[in-house]
Amino acid sequence: MNKINILSYKYNMSLGFVPVLVCFLLCEFIQHDMAIYISTVIALSASLYTRMRNGAHLPPFLLYGSTGMLVLLSVFHVFVICTTPDHLYTLAIEVAALIPPALFLLNRRRILKSISTGSPQIQILSQQSVEASLVSSRILLLLAGLHLFIAIIVMVVQRPLSPVSHLLLLRLAPPAVFLLTILLNIWGIHYFNRLMSREILLPIVNKRGDVIGKCLADDALRHKNRYILPVVRIVVSAHGMIFLAPRETNRIGEIGKTDIIIEDYLLFGETLQQGVVRILRQQIPEISAQQLRYSFMYHLENEVRNRLVYLFTLSLEDDAILNNGKYKGGKLWTFRQISDNLQKNFFSSCFEYEYDYLKEIICTTEKYRES
Repeated sequence: MNKINILSYKYNMSLGFVPVLVCFLLCEFIQHDMAIYISTVIALSASLYTRMRNGAHLPPFLLYGSTGMLVLLSVFHVFVICTTPDHLYTLAIEVAALIPPALFLLNRRRILKSISTGSPQIQILSQQSVEASLVSSRILLLLAGLHLFIAIIVMVVQRPLSPVSHLLLLRLAPPAVFLLTILLNIWGIHYFNRLMSREILLPIVNKRGDVIGKCLADDALRHKNRYILPVVRIVVSAHGMIFLAPRETNRIGEIGKTDIIIEDYLLFGETLQQGVVRILRQQIPEISAQQLRYSFMYHLENEVRNRLVYLFTLSLEDDAILNNGKYKGGKLWTFRQISDNLQKNFFSSCFEYEYDYLKEIICTTEKYRES
């Protein structure tokens, strides 16, 4: 499989500060009120675009906050005569732009509670967007707080400000704070991806099999049935019997119970076909995936697991390939032997759910083979 990024750069919610950066830049070349109006149009256009996009996507909360701030500044300039000195104007914009992320940070619990409705996919995306926005807000407020603290100290000590101090603290530093916030978020995502590049990602799906998110495999094991995870199970049969073996310690859950021998999670980013080929190659590389037959899909949820199972069958004419010592305690079971041990906590919960369907499928296959 190709390398998979843990985090996409779309999670860089600090990009919502780009209209503010544009405003800082325009203030250096045109009148301040025109810079505010143009930046407001850019922010409104970006916000409307994100709202009108088709499909589920991450809501850019910080972009909406920057847009609201610029709209208020535009209204202020239209109806009120601006009395802010020119040499303090960029500093005033910086302070105004800090208000939305500060309010977002202070009301994070209410915001998280307000997104607890809607489809599971929308909830997951909104929660991820809130978490990413909180990270960007903290970085911005930390950098801006440091800048404002230094600016206040220098303005108190140095009266009037020297040309160099004025240039650095009041003209270059405000846009630098927002630019550095964006760059730090980009670096953070890149560093996190490198750090987690060897971790295994699993897709989170709904009951129809649509991918609605992703999680680390370790996280899925800790929370067990918190997410619906897709699993491929391949039932190996020969001569009208099913090959079963005790679940080994490297299997997930129900260790020691008797079950089919091939089972694994689908990985994030791979299709069902790719996953089936990978899983079969890991277990029985001598067998071609073309010999598999898809049976059905079902959702199973209990106290220890929450999975969407894709069940395949593999019928072998020669079972010698299974007698290699790899599957300890494994053997072919007749339907009579299986029926005698059902509902006795002997087989895995998945196998007991599948058994009636498998019996019909395998019996039908053997009937056609004999004819």
